[in-house]
Amino acid sequence: MSPSERRDQEIFNQLMHIVPGLEDRLWGECSSDDKKHIADLLRKGAKGARSDDMKGVKGALVDWITPPNGVLRPPLVRNTKNGRGFHHEETGKYLCPTDYDWTDANIKRKLRTGELLPNGDQWPLFLFLSLKYNQDDPWEGFMRGLLLVQAFKFVFTSPSSVDGEARATRSGNAAIHGMKRVTAASLVYIATLVRHALSSSAALTTNDSVMQNEGFFQSLLSFLEDPQEKDELDDLLKWWDG
Repeated sequence: MSPSERRDQEIFNQLMHIVPGLEDRLWGECSSDDKKHIADLLRKGAKGARSDDMKGVKGALVDWITPPNGVLRPPLVRNTKNGRGFHHEETGKYLCPTDYDWTDANIKRKLRTGELLPNGDQWPLFLFLSLKYNQDDPWEGFMRGLLLVQAFKFVFTSPSSVDGEARATRSGNAAIHGMKRVTAASLVYIATLVRHALSSSAALTTNDSVMQNEGFFQSLLSFLEDPQEKDELDDLLKWWDG
């Protein structure tokens, strides 16, 4: 099987584990129409969950990128995407690809005018700890950025856990769905949410020619799941699980 097919098989196996009795129903007396109905329900549920996650991260991110004891200039509104992306100094520095220099006025201008249009496989600085990319050791700080940690806690634990507090009144997504460890796919999902929240794009879609969301997701996941990167990935996941 191809890497994509193996990934689909793993997702299917996990789904069978999460939903008791589903496998027996699918392979038992289940008509084609029933199977289509189940698939539609799964797609609807996934879309709804993604929409809820995106709405929450989009608003909370404004607080996360606000300088300590400072303000954003110009201010950003929590429930809209206006003014984000490369048009804003703060969101722009997080979105800037590792191979561009955000402090270069000419680069900044071209990113804002669209003369430079990053591809989905050009990874933004927010993926790296302290926004620092080491070209001699790309794994240094990789997938350990503070925004990733904050968004991961927000989505999978509880919004209050972002600040180290434990005042949640209901179980987080990880507990609800029996998620006991961090996975490469869960990290890439959060990275995609954060990238979109920083951008000025109105909706998170797979056919966005500017943000190239699907290309970003696939390139990042393919890299993390590359067998040659297994040792580094294992260290990364231990860091997250710790």
